[in-house]
Amino acid sequence: MQPICGPNVADDQSSERTKESSGRPEAPELRLVLLGDSGAEKSAVGNIILGREAFSSDPGSETKEIQKRKGLVEGWSVAMVDAPDLSSTNVSGHWRRRAINQCVNLSAPGPHAFLLVLPLGGGAGEAWESLERGVEMFGEEAWGYTMALFTGRGEEARGATAEECLQSRGEELRRLAGRCGKGCHVLDCEDMEDRAQVAALLEKIQTNLPYYNNSAYRNAESKINRKKEEILREKQGEKQREEDKHRRKYEKELDNWKQKMQAEIREKEDKIREQEDRIAELEKRLAGEGDRERIRTLEAELRRERAERERLEQEVDGLKREMEKERREREERHRRELEEIRRGYEERAREEAERDAECAEVFGRLDTETEAAAGGTTEGRRASAHRRRQTACCSIS
Repeated sequence: MQPICGPNVADDQSSERTKESSGRPEAPELRLVLLGDSGAEKSAVGNIILGREAFSSDPGSETKEIQKRKGLVEGWSVAMVDAPDLSSTNVSGHWRRRAINQCVNLSAPGPHAFLLVLPLGGGAGEAWESLERGVEMFGEEAWGYTMALFTGRGEEARGATAEECLQSRGEELRRLAGRCGKGCHVLDCEDMEDRAQVAALLEKIQTNLPYYNNSAYRNAESKINRKKEEILREKQGEKQREEDKHRRKYEKELDNWKQKMQAEIREKEDKIREQEDRIAELEKRLAGEGDRERIRTLEAELRRERAERERLEQEVDGLKREMEKERREREERHRRELEEIRRGYEERAREEAERDAECAEVFGRLDTETEAAAGGTTEGRRASAHRRRQTACCSIS
């Protein structure tokens, strides 16, 4: 039996946090869950969308643990969950239930889309049935939020359209694609620099932005929030100490800066007073002078001293304005940094809650018949396939 590994959650948004703390509004979140058979290159899809090697993506490798990665993509804060093959015949029902629970926790309060990864050129009829079981473990309504994502590399993908992929494949694939409420799309998993194809994919996903949120997801989100608040209460003292340390550092730096600026202002104000003394002396000498030539010389000197005084006064006014502007900027930067500390605790508490919280309700119909189908018995597969063919909608979105 394949062991269920704890979710591997990486927050690669340090640069995004820096952008947000510089005054930009927080990017809206887009939550995506990658589904598909083992070796379907789901991780490669995640890397293409995020624009970096966020997931391990060796061709043909199997996802053995649930992974979550985040990144800023096309103005969206994208959170991606790479799920293992939930319909595998090599795992137990207990493992499958725990895996689904963790997928739910990591994508709560609900995914905006399930991306069903379908490699170009693969898949027999029986494989399509296993893919359908993987989607339906999240509930029948999950189909409305599912996109059939055809993937290839290089010319194989760049020269293909979703319609051509469907026309060249069998009826089983067309039927499966017809159940996907978000339609079909083709993605080149070779060219990470092609951001236009990622923008087109996200635009297609966004055509129906409300996220999937049934009772199990609502229950998971409620449990996660309670766990998160519990963690935050436990970390309150630690958070307060970090905030106090940051505040003391800010106040010390602010005080040093103020003293430096005030010393510079005092130096110029002293020079102004010296100018005023010289001006007063010149005015006194000018009042008692009778020689015309000497009067002109004193008047010229007086004009120079008054101009110098005005220049110094303007410099002092400029320094005071600069000091007030810098003070406000420092204060705002300090406020954002404190907010970033609090947000960091919130995000880490959320991630810990996602790892620890248990969903009370399990998605899908994991009853005897479904378990038999997932376990590989011929009778179970035939019964499930017959029921799906009766209920499937064959129109392609």
